[in-house]
Amino acid sequence: MNGATLRFNGSDSQASSGDAGELDASAAGPIKFLGSALTIRGNGGSLFDGSGGTVCLDSTDFEPNHIGAFDGDITVDGTIILRSGGQSGDGGCYEASAGKGFVQTATVDVSGQDTGGDVSIDAGSAIAVNGSLTAQGLSTTGDPGSVDLLAGQAADAGLTIAQSIHASAAAPTARGSSSRSPAASSRWTAASASTDRPA
Repeated sequence: MNGATLRFNGSDSQASSGDAGELDASAAGPIKFLGSALTIRGNGGSLFDGSGGTVCLDSTDFEPNHIGAFDGDITVDGTIILRSGGQSGDGGCYEASAGKGFVQTATVDVSGQDTGGDVSIDAGSAIAVNGSLTAQGLSTTGDPGSVDLLAGQAADAGLTIAQSIHASAAAPTARGSSSRSPAASSRWTAASASTDRPA
């Protein structure tokens, strides 16, 4: 897919809003969402409440500790926005499981008024995150979301984070992290990054 726009926003009515929809993409081989103009937007209804949508990408053959003939790379460009509704709601969910490598230049925002959403990326080989990841709790009482990155499940490979990760909240008692670009194998509250090679 190159330069496309995909929308699955929640609808608005006179009294309430709806949750956004879901995009699932799986393949026995590579998955490519290409082009700086590519946009995936799944926001909760803007007038009232509603949770952000879900994006699930899977190019694995369900044997995570071995790279086989049906494993593929995942490449994601453009912009992905899965935010909650304007008044309340939780942020969306962005999940990617690459049988081989994962490369992302897309900016991803799964922030929510009540709770930030979840970003989870794992790969059999290397992960390169070249676009920012945002999972913030936006309201004054909101909770932060989470970001979890796991590289090298099936082969010795690195984890590269070249842009900021925002997983914070406005609430003073909430625990999160903001604008961090950690080295591989570091871990911190609400966001984590690691490499893993099975014995």
